[in-house]
Amino acid sequence: MMPFLLTLSSLLVSRIIRSYRYRAYNDEFLYSQKGPFLFALFHSAQMLVASYRAPFRTNILVSLSKDGEIAASVLRNLGFGIVRGSSSRRGSEALDELVSAVKSGESAAITVDGPRGPLNEVKSGIIRLSLSTGAPVVCVSAAAKPMYRLEKSWDRFMLAPPFAKVCICFSDPIDIKENTETDYYKKLIREELISLSEKSLKMLCET
Repeated sequence: MMPFLLTLSSLLVSRIIRSYRYRAYNDEFLYSQKGPFLFALFHSAQMLVASYRAPFRTNILVSLSKDGEIAASVLRNLGFGIVRGSSSRRGSEALDELVSAVKSGESAAITVDGPRGPLNEVKSGIIRLSLSTGAPVVCVSAAAKPMYRLEKSWDRFMLAPPFAKVCICFSDPIDIKENTETDYYKKLIREELISLSEKSLKMLCET
């Protein structure tokens, strides 16, 4: 994409995200506890979750794809730090950058089934990051009203128009222990994210 068009599209998407009228649930500890935190979310929810205004800097892992270039530009406009890489490209370097950022006191976020799926299957990157930094994992999901899904995309990406109502739900912090199997935490994070997705939809229906 031409630089001008990339800038224009990212500014437009950023303004849409800033217009969302969001409500957050179970986020009080983000203000009362000392971070940093590692946020785990599904790839489909990233546009909605990006509307949350955290009280600290968060660095987001973004793939090196063309779609990732647009996402990185949007997220920079929203004030997030960006680290480029994925499990298939520049993965170890990106993880090292995130480790350094978290050890310096900043938080991080990873789309745990990204960048290409399988859908809602948690990969091990966020667990390795937690073991390397000692920071807990916090699962986060969201839903919007109105909301649309890109049914032909692998992640069924969620979109919402300007000024949509957005519900963002957080899990309690999950401490990752070295003596516990990785598959246990992958299953736990997946179940938490699915539960939070259902909860956010339920909360919207009640408003």
